[in-house]
Amino acid sequence: MSTAAHIFTQRRISHKLSARYALFVLLLAQLIPTFGDIFGSPGNAIPLLTAIFGFTLYLVASLSDGVPRRFFLSVTALFLLAIAYTGIITITSPHGVVLRDLAIWIKLAAIYVTFLAGYIYFNSGGSLRTLFSIHLFILLFHIALFFDHLRDPNGPIQVLYHYKALVGGWGGYGINRFPGTWNFPYNETVFLISSAVLMFFAFTKSKNLKRILFFFLTLVACYISLFGTQSRAGFIAFFICIFYGSLAYAFISLIHNRGKALGASLSLFFIFLLIASGVVVFMLFGDMSAFKHLNKFTDPQDASAYKRLEELPVFYSEFDKYPWRIIIGFGNARAQGLYFESFLNYVYNYGLIGSFTILGTWIYLWGLFLFKALKTKDTTLSLAFLCINIVISYTLLIGVSADILLHYRFIPLYYFYAGVAYSFLNLHHVKHGVNSVHLRSRDMHVASAAMPVKH
Repeated sequence: MSTAAHIFTQRRISHKLSARYALFVLLLAQLIPTFGDIFGSPGNAIPLLTAIFGFTLYLVASLSDGVPRRFFLSVTALFLLAIAYTGIITITSPHGVVLRDLAIWIKLAAIYVTFLAGYIYFNSGGSLRTLFSIHLFILLFHIALFFDHLRDPNGPIQVLYHYKALVGGWGGYGINRFPGTWNFPYNETVFLISSAVLMFFAFTKSKNLKRILFFFLTLVACYISLFGTQSRAGFIAFFICIFYGSLAYAFISLIHNRGKALGASLSLFFIFLLIASGVVVFMLFGDMSAFKHLNKFTDPQDASAYKRLEELPVFYSEFDKYPWRIIIGFGNARAQGLYFESFLNYVYNYGLIGSFTILGTWIYLWGLFLFKALKTKDTTLSLAFLCINIVISYTLLIGVSADILLHYRFIPLYYFYAGVAYSFLNLHHVKHGVNSVHLRSRDMHVASAAMPVKH
């Protein structure tokens, strides 16, 4: 074996080991307990610190091979700018500085290393199939956790991932709702619905009967777990996302395949709708003994919208005292004992500048992936882009009603996916007017580092 070929082989092995390590960190950050029953809210930092430490080691080992210098410097500059901006808010806050104000810097550091890790993972040859398998494993863990929640919502496994107060306190606001590993039911819906979208497209693309049945059953189980969160908005959003995905899939089929998959797409949705509706009817009117803890879903007094309306006077009173802070915000609201569960949280924390920068970035990404889904000639890639677009759509809806974009479970998972998606866009070049998609070979990308290319 030549020296160049030997180097190339060694690098391929090294990249595979590094990719597996990155996925291990990703998995650990999603499944590691926060021990809320012992540590309270500080335990939420455990997944973030796991991501920071684990992905930093990954970056140190892989940075030179996986990230272009200009891209790395650009991301680093944005990170430092965000640190400076939040630092100015914190230092100038009229409420003073407390230890909890440092949480935003931990979150920003986690976003920074996680995004770069996702970019490197795909850019250096990481497998999307393996990444999907990791997500599937996490989803199955959530489903298993839900059925354990039915047995005892305050059992020994459950309290590893949320506060006991969630089950027995907060004025009944969170009683018996399934919070998953995300500590709060509304946050859990983000993971369950985005996972459902992923399972739906895996279901539609599968040709093997066993795979079709597996993904369908997983989708239904995911739906039942979502029912456990007792989130009316999440329940409705689930059907909207699946229906949106079905129609969009049908539309793409009309454009690319002359409608060959149109009937299949709509049939899949209506079959699922029929079965899912049957599950709901059973839950509401059948033998409810197995679902005795789910007692808030149909409770008309459990209207979280009223709680959000109650936040408005507090919000207005703060800015009435310091009107100019509407521009840059006050910093961490929870550090000051204030709780906002709407877009007001972003405005209060980061002002109009920060909140609309966050919102504008996500709207741009939503439009970008929708454009790519419609423009790309390859059906599989169109569905991949469409899946990302739908996930962003729901994340935007939740993001303006809860502080989900900076959640301690959201960051290590979805910003990793964001890095993968950005690398994916860079490696796939769509030629206008040509009915094909050109993928720059990642093996050639690795090989080019091992041996010179003759022109």
